[in-house]
Amino acid sequence: RPFFPIFGADFEIRPRMTASMAQTTLDVAIVVDRSGSMAYASGEAISGTPASAPEGWAWGDPVPPNSRWLDLVASVDAFCNVLNGTMKIEKVALCSYGTDTTTDVHLVDDYQLISNAMGLISGAFQGGSTAAGDGILAGLAAVNDSRYSRPWATSALVVMSDGDNNAGSDPMMAARQAADEGIPVFTVTFSAGADQTMMQQIADMTGGGHYHASDSAQLQQVFRDIAARLPSMLTE
Repeated sequence: RPFFPIFGADFEIRPRMTASMAQTTLDVAIVVDRSGSMAYASGEAISGTPASAPEGWAWGDPVPPNSRWLDLVASVDAFCNVLNGTMKIEKVALCSYGTDTTTDVHLVDDYQLISNAMGLISGAFQGGSTAAGDGILAGLAAVNDSRYSRPWATSALVVMSDGDNNAGSDPMMAARQAADEGIPVFTVTFSAGADQTMMQQIADMTGGGHYHASDSAQLQQVFRDIAARLPSMLTE
């Protein structure tokens, strides 16, 4: 009921429908697996030399053409392309992990730098173990780096793995740190050998979500979906 009658009429207003829209400024770290298994095709057994590798191929050479890594490169490009189409400016960092962990690109709004860094890894693929916990810690450091992060932005991690954690820090302890800092971790597993149970637990602990892909097309769609839905998922 209005406080004052309008044109002499006294009536009540009853809402019939409500809607809401959330726009969130995002600082996101993509944390990618560059372990040795990423040189193999998505459905390939991890043994010997990758099937698509040229004769004489060795670690440190360009990654084989039919590799999980190149599937991931296309998927990260798809993620960034979706962000490019939004009205807000999201900043993205790239961290990668094998036996060691690196921050390949600090938070930027020029996504070509992300693509360039993925290309550098493709050109000299070293392989190694799977230190997923260290990867999560590197992602947290990237979104918390005051030189590049924005104090008004909402932070999140997107962490991808194709295998079992077998080096470095305990991923669950790293996830606990993310949860304590209020930073959700959205996890992506790729191929049958990925530890889906652990990655689901990390997502649940931090308030993120877990996604699994079995082939290149599914992986690209997962990354597109996360990029498109991330603002609303963070404000639900």
